Amino acid sequence: AVPRGDGSDLQLTRILKRSDIVRADSHADALELVRSGSAHARAAPRPVLLAEADRLPGLRVLDEGIAPIFYAALVPKGQAERLAYVNEFIEEMKASGLVKRIIETEGLRGIQVAPAGSQ
Repeated sequence: AVPRGDGSDLQLTRILKRSDIVRADSHADALELVRSGSAHARAAPRPVLLAEADRLPGLRVLDEGIAPIFYAALVPKGQAERLAYVNEFIEEMKASGLVKRIIETEGLRGIQVAPAGSQ
């Protein structure tokens, strides 16, 4: 079960060959499909699934995922200096450990800091 048009829906539409996707109007509706037995599994970003599993005993989040999710920054085209500044800032925050500390401080589960130099 996935929210219609969600990233999980798009990814699974490309890769599933022998399963049917059950589409819902929202994350909550997709979870309800699993809870009620109308769907056998649910796909969503790991942090979403971990939070849902906390609220509904008996759910298990699989160790392996179906696709990595990357967060990115953007600048207008033709702004090479801005792009260089943003890239340098992000790399410094990762290397200093700040990004990891924020993830830990906020209790964000299922999120990992990208390795240094990965842009």
